[in-house]
Amino acid sequence: MEYSFQVRGAFCNAYIAARYTSSATASYDPMLALYTGRNFLAGKLLVANSLEAWTTAGKLASWELESEAWYTVARDLSVGTYIRTTRNVYSPSNRWLIYPSVGMRYAF
Repeated sequence: MEYSFQVRGAFCNAYIAARYTSSATASYDPMLALYTGRNFLAGKLLVANSLEAWTTAGKLASWELESEAWYTVARDLSVGTYIRTTRNVYSPSNRWLIYPSVGMRYAF
């Protein structure tokens, strides 16, 4: 089930789903996802966040949070940052992992 909406000029999307996990004890587990983003400075700056959270076999809680900010410096060219924060996504270590980055992006 999915729902799109706006809050104070930000575009938002939320959904809930059943996620199949083929672990030792296969199961369908709930997954929740939220996304929001908003343009500032007459569309030159984009700030966005997404969150996905789920359980595996009803026991292990996992999530992935992605935050980004991009500033348009020329037509189709932006510079910015992207930070991914995860817990129990790439390995069930029960630790927070943070992957920061800076970069450029070009819209083809």
